[in-house]
Amino acid sequence: MYAICGCFRFLALLAGLLGASFEIHAQRLTLVDLYKISLAHDPTVKAARAFEVAATEKLPQAKSQGLPQVVITADRFSNHLQMAPRQDSYGSANSNLQIRQPVFKAGFDASIEQAEHVYAEAKALRESAEQALLSKLGSALFEHFMALQQRDFVL
Repeated sequence: MYAICGCFRFLALLAGLLGASFEIHAQRLTLVDLYKISLAHDPTVKAARAFEVAATEKLPQAKSQGLPQVVITADRFSNHLQMAPRQDSYGSANSNLQIRQPVFKAGFDASIEQAEHVYAEAKALRESAEQALLSKLGSALFEHFMALQQRDFVL
């Protein structure tokens, strides 16, 4: 009895695997597909993209140096005095509002220009890394095709 149930389970499993194998089609990857996959996993491209993202923050940081700075401070103290003839307790408070607006900053324009150049450099590095990856991928693919042709020629 158990052998028959085991046999049916095996046949059901085999039929399921065969049915699934007919539904799965072997898909050939094109150069574009391989390039997209490689872009997502290449460490050089990932580093170049991270550098570009970091460089995009340089310009807002440089521009923020020309904005006014507002500083608010508040202090509250409780004072207890103990002297021989008397004891005294009182509170004191202090608040301060400070606003600074830079009128002239010598390197302000230069820092904005430098931030723009840093971003342009990061963008060029990213594009260069992506092009180098495409070149490596293309040469590897063509070497693979050449090896297949040589194998077919030998056979």
